Amino acid sequence: AVRKHLTALERDHLVTAELQRRPMGRPTYLYHPTAQAQELFPNDYANLATHILELIRRMDGDRKVDAIFHQRAEALAAELAARVRGGTLPERLQEVAQILEEQGYMPEIQPLKEGPQRFLLTEYHCPIFQVAKTFQQACTCELDVLLKVLQADVERCEHRMLGHPRCSYFITPQRP
Repeated sequence: AVRKHLTALERDHLVTAELQRRPMGRPTYLYHPTAQAQELFPNDYANLATHILELIRRMDGDRKVDAIFHQRAEALAAELAARVRGGTLPERLQEVAQILEEQGYMPEIQPLKEGPQRFLLTEYHCPIFQVAKTFQQACTCELDVLLKVLQADVERCEHRMLGHPRCSYFITPQRP
């Protein structure tokens, strides 16, 4: 029964088998969890990141934390801009939504009836929520990234930090 279970885990790319030959007897297999399997185990990344940021704030003050989030926003915007090649706002928004999906935000784009090129971007999950509860700069950083990458006016209309069940943004073409 154990062998059958290990075969299923191997098929699902959750373990790898390593053949180990011994001087006597039949060879044995050693099983190791894959990186994909490691993602299934609990982790404490949010608490680690929050704790490190709190230490930085204690050692160097809020300005240092602000600078860290500003640099994160710049780096993230550059990374996303390299992937977002769309010429029109709907194309850019679609590409950004794909990246947000990869990052775990569970985004949805809804065209609004109030006019052409008006959209509502909703994020149903926030993978940085635990850090953002202590460091609101994380939310400001995300808004800055959306503004830069979409090259549009972006207005947050729902915010989990204010008690809403999700974060949502009105997105319209940039006003000249």
